[in-house]
Amino acid sequence: MTGRIRFRITAVQPDRNRYFARLTAILSDHLGYGFIRANPVTGTVLLADHALDMDAVAAVGRSENLFRLTPESIESPDSPSLATRHVRTQVHKIDGLIRKLTANHLNMSGSVFLVLVIHAIREIVQGNLTAPSWFTALWFASSLYNRDFTGPGGDGGVHAGEIGDTDAH
Repeated sequence: MTGRIRFRITAVQPDRNRYFARLTAILSDHLGYGFIRANPVTGTVLLADHALDMDAVAAVGRSENLFRLTPESIESPDSPSLATRHVRTQVHKIDGLIRKLTANHLNMSGSVFLVLVIHAIREIVQGNLTAPSWFTALWFASSLYNRDFTGPGGDGGVHAGEIGDTDAH
């Protein structure tokens, strides 16, 4: 949002409450912005003012030895939430483990694809044709197949060695 910025302090301070109170006071004294709010629990600082100048904020942070702004510390409206970042990290770990266990022949998308197809076949063999479980599993499996194996602009075929080479998204 124009005139508003939020950044995260990632370094752990011994007394977070005192640190953030000091940070707020120094930013207020040096910059005089209309709104400055620091949250010690989340480690974020929110600044709002029509004359917001990130270079000035970064300079005060450096000169007072409070923080150093990096692109990763600034949250844009399009930044993923904390929960999304945590899930993404866990998915990447699982994907790495699957790749390691299968000598990079299979990734997480490929594994989910196989599980869905096996589940659908099992439901069909057991005669559960009225339940939507098998149909839903095949639908999701085909979506994964189309997204990860054929890709945009692909010729629709899977070539030797491609299955383990796709990346999880």
